[in-house]
Amino acid sequence: TRPPTPAVPDEQLNLLLVRATDSLKGITRMEAIDAFTSCNESTVNQGLISLAATRNGLQTMGFNATVDDVRVIALESGALENDMVKFHALTSSLIPVVETLVVGEAGIQAQKFAKFKQQRLAFTKNLSTKEIKLLHILREKLNHTCQGGASELRKSFLHFDTKHTGRSTLKQMVQALALQGIGMAPADAEVLYSILDPDGKEGLDYNEFTALMM
Repeated sequence: TRPPTPAVPDEQLNLLLVRATDSLKGITRMEAIDAFTSCNESTVNQGLISLAATRNGLQTMGFNATVDDVRVIALESGALENDMVKFHALTSSLIPVVETLVVGEAGIQAQKFAKFKQQRLAFTKNLSTKEIKLLHILREKLNHTCQGGASELRKSFLHFDTKHTGRSTLKQMVQALALQGIGMAPADAEVLYSILDPDGKEGLDYNEFTALMM
């Protein structure tokens, strides 16, 4: 029988969360994912690991906690599923994004940007001035957040490309950039993705994207 999640007073819960986030300061999301997935549990590819593996991962990052502490934190973070931890959700909860990409910074109005508006041979050709500016802004943000360079950025995409296709969906692109500390609103993500995969059929070639950004 699965043990019940212990009831924790709000003040104690807040202190636990503060201690966790303080301990993880300076840790990147990619480093956290590496720590969690080093357990090599069979459920890793499903985005799930055990409470014990989560505790061990947190310990390697400098946060010492009991399994009960981990269960409480995961529950509060919306990362607990059948007493397993959704480590991507937990990582997103404990380690905030560093930068936010807003397409308005490039003068693009997301609500007026026609998704998949034109066919392109490659996303580096036939871009408008505003689209080029947006990619430059993203490149600057990635150079700030992605300390490991091109190999680390590619690793973020590869983490979600479990079939090793070399291409990413919109969701996978958002997840990969989030691992590098770049957050964005759904509408902004759709604009970026439509620039990178203009016909919406093949998916984002993240090897080409990595070369462009880094």
